[in-house]
Amino acid sequence: MVSFGDRTFSLSYDVSNFSPNELNVYLIGDFIVVEGKHTVEGEGDGEEQHFHHEFLIPEDVSLESIRSTLDSKGNLVVIAQIKN
Repeated sequence: MVSFGDRTFSLSYDVSNFSPNELNVYLIGDFIVVEGKHTVEGEGDGEEQHFHHEFLIPEDVSLESIRSTLDSKGNLVVIAQIKN
């Protein structure tokens, strides 16, 4: 989910099926990239779950202010300030 608040921009993802060490958030140029990869070892082949999202950062967002947090319910939030 994408939202704009009072001088902030944020992205929110439900990543409750992933542990923190299975998630990556990084910048490539003007894009925020969010990835997750989860492997369950089991009998036979096992199971893998993964995702890869790229989001174009709006021009009025400060790249230097981008931060990500993971809450106890498994929601990953990427937040940044909007430039003055």
